[in-house]
Amino acid sequence: MQQDPTSPPPPHAADTIPAWRIDLWAGLAGFGLAGLFDGILLHRLLRWHHLLSGARPDLTLSAQALADAGFDAAMYLALLVGITGGIIDRAKLARLHRRCIAGILLMGFGLWNLADALVAHWLLGLHHIWPKAENPLLWDVAWLATFGILPLVIGRTMRATVDGAPPA
Repeated sequence: MQQDPTSPPPPHAADTIPAWRIDLWAGLAGFGLAGLFDGILLHRLLRWHHLLSGARPDLTLSAQALADAGFDAAMYLALLVGITGGIIDRAKLARLHRRCIAGILLMGFGLWNLADALVAHWLLGLHHIWPKAENPLLWDVAWLATFGILPLVIGRTMRATVDGAPPA
């Protein structure tokens, strides 16, 4: 059976996948990466704080490490779900410009740091970036600006594309 030459071509498989799903998958992967970055750098390498060090200073180091491990598992899960979703929707993902995908990852990274600062640091008081600093709030704000706001702004600029092509 021959297709009518005046009719539009059939949609590509990627065209049936809504763009918000790629935003979700890449954003979730960036979110998970940010949490792992925080956990590895601040909890393990620098040992500046643990997940519950501000809210529960009475906990033993072993209990703090166990809470950190649960946090790490949740961040690995977020990263895994983001990567898995990207694989499932790879037809759409493959048609996007790398700059667009990197922008969404950065937005997820920045969003995690924004959520961490607002919820864990300030609303719940679970911990601060460097609680032993002379001014812990200054470190929280500097961390938020550097790893939260800046990646959000850069990522949004990179994401602001038309059909995945870089802006003109």
